[in-house]
Amino acid sequence: MKYNTISMAFMSETCTDFYICDINIFSFSGVRKKVIKSGEEKYDLTIVKNTTKSFKVDMLCPVCNENHSFLIPQSQFWSGTVYTYACPNYEANVLFIGENSELKKTVSEYLDEELSYMGKSVLLTDTRNAESLSKLLILSESDAKYATICDCGKADIAYNDKFIYFICNKCGKIKRITYSDAEVITADFDF
Repeated sequence: MKYNTISMAFMSETCTDFYICDINIFSFSGVRKKVIKSGEEKYDLTIVKNTTKSFKVDMLCPVCNENHSFLIPQSQFWSGTVYTYACPNYEANVLFIGENSELKKTVSEYLDEELSYMGKSVLLTDTRNAESLSKLLILSESDAKYATICDCGKADIAYNDKFIYFICNKCGKIKRITYSDAEVITADFDF
């Protein structure tokens, strides 16, 4: 079924909420580009209707502070089915498109799941990975050079079950390393 109006939800700059807006099929009458305003201008969403029967959605990702583009076929864009688009660096869902009530339900479920996940500590099931992360955290606290990835100074450390991320809060630079890399970095130190 093709809808004349669909909704879009894109992640806010706080990463704990989404801006939801409706897009009408007539929004692109006579124009190819539409800017959807967010709470902070740099996080505005830009939609460009391409001549290739697709839409290009551009956004600054609040999760990794990099620009992402999503190419969405018109048939998918107007279908009403809820589609999810994720940050390629962190696998966090940053954009949803679909019929309004289903989209709101999907976004709500996603937020509930993510917020409950954030409330719990991420347990690393691989004890070797947990040990590598623990050593790297101790090392970075004792010597800032192990947590410095740019000229801004010490970066924060985030992790999931696959990678460890150094993230600069000032410039947004990200360095991703594997747990094997962390093991190599910490191998010469006694803990």
